Amino acid sequence: MLKKCAAVLAVVLAAACASTSTKQTATEAGSPSKSIATPRLQATNYILLSDTDTLFPIDDSLSVYPFHIRGTVTNQGFFPIGNVQGHGRLCTGTDWFSIADQKVHKAGDGTPVAPYILGCAKGNTSFVPASREIVMP
Repeated sequence: MLKKCAAVLAVVLAAACASTSTKQTATEAGSPSKSIATPRLQATNYILLSDTDTLFPIDDSLSVYPFHIRGTVTNQGFFPIGNVQGHGRLCTGTDWFSIADQKVHKAGDGTPVAPYILGCAKGNTSFVPASREIVMP
């Protein structure tokens, strides 16, 4: 009789264990969550490519129509998050806009350092992109 009960108990336990998860999250186990995920940067400002000297705060209640770059200021300058956004006509050019220091450069001004955008310089503080792609480091 004892052997029969042990066999039935073994089958019931095996079925119960197979139908429940053995993984437990940190909060289910009663300990605080210890995430190892890297925090993601969130865009807090944007640069209008028609006025590259100025950083504008992002206001989600307003739409920004012209070409612009969303990003955040870090200890290494402005860091773009995403690609060029907005509306306008793209150009064909090899000038470049250095995003980190917000400077417009002519094609012969040396070698661009990422992050930057290729396009057409329109004076010292205005730029028209050749594409929506940002060259990242």
